[in-house]
Amino acid sequence: MDEANAQDLLRQAHDELSLADRFDEYWRQLPKPQAWTAGLVRQLVGELADADCKRREQGLADELTCRLDEYRRKHLLPDEATMEKVMRYEAHLSRQLHRDLHELQRLQAMRQGQRVAAPISIDVDVSGGPETASENGG
Repeated sequence: MDEANAQDLLRQAHDELSLADRFDEYWRQLPKPQAWTAGLVRQLVGELADADCKRREQGLADELTCRLDEYRRKHLLPDEATMEKVMRYEAHLSRQLHRDLHELQRLQAMRQGQRVAAPISIDVDVSGGPETASENGG
C-alpha cells in the first residue's frame, strides 16, 4: 500500500469517527420525545445528513483553496488581484506602444519628404488636475 492510499484510508477513518462523534453529540442535545416514530427518526437522520453534507462541502472548499494556493506558490503565480493589475498595466503598455509606433511612422514619412496627412485617430493623454485661470495667463 503506498502512502497516498494510506493517507486516504486515514482520512476516511477520521471522517467516520468524526461523524460518529457528531452523531453522538447531536443525539445528546436532542430533546427526548415521548415516543419515537419512524417519521421523527427519518427527520433526525435527514437533519444529521444535511449537517454532514454542509461540513463536507466546506471541507472540500477549504481543501481546494489550499491546493490552489499551493499550486500558485509552486508555479510562482500571483494572486487574483495582482494578476488583474498586471493585465491592466499590460493593456496600458500596449496602447502606449501602438501610439508611439504610429508617431514613429509619421516622423519617418515626414523625414523622407512624404506628405503626411493628419492622423485618422488622435491619441489623447489626460494628466494633471484642472488648471486655474491665473495659470493660463487669463
